[in-house]
Amino acid sequence: MFMAVVPAIFGVIYARSHFPGQAGVGQVSIKQALADFRSPGAILFALLLFFQFGNEWSIAGWMPLFLIRRVGLSPTAALLLLAFYWLFLFTGRLGAIRLLPRVRHGRLLFTSGLAALFGCLVLFSTDNAFGAFMGALFIAGGYASIYPLVAEAIGRRFPYFHPGFFNGIFSLALLGGLLAPASLGYAASFEGVRVVIGIPLLGTVTVIALLLLILLESKVTGR
Repeated sequence: MFMAVVPAIFGVIYARSHFPGQAGVGQVSIKQALADFRSPGAILFALLLFFQFGNEWSIAGWMPLFLIRRVGLSPTAALLLLAFYWLFLFTGRLGAIRLLPRVRHGRLLFTSGLAALFGCLVLFSTDNAFGAFMGALFIAGGYASIYPLVAEAIGRRFPYFHPGFFNGIFSLALLGGLLAPASLGYAASFEGVRVVIGIPLLGTVTVIALLLLILLESKVTGR
């Protein structure tokens, strides 16, 4: 009950607060924010983050078991490789933020998607520790830049600040991050442990397809 009271208090504070818009951009109403949330661009962004978070967290949640059962690594080595995955993901994300002002975003997005796809293929087919390490490196390096790029694109496409709009998109992303690893357990019980890498592989292909759709929708709408 106490945990429910705390967000309720902040909900009241939010309802009574006024959030100024950015310079030259007025704050829009909740009705306008909901209308934008139903736009094709917002739906595509939400789907992209849904699948992307699902891919990242599925790899993080199931890679040690995959390496132990499929590659034959020891539990210690598998967990160490998982730590390297998080290290590559974290440092790659920091590096991507520094690269954003210097490189073309579309090129960086597709390069990242292809790198993650290549890493999934390597990890899916490898039978040794070196292949597993390279697969984790390419996957983390590819996944690292997608989130900051998409977050910046959302802020540029919808320049006003409205918590309900942005929270809606990122809540769907977190939902994907929670549902995908849980669903993989059921899939692995029927199809075997390789499916815990095979499904993120398909998810990475889906992310690349959604990137293409977002670019196409942006050119069609001119936004």
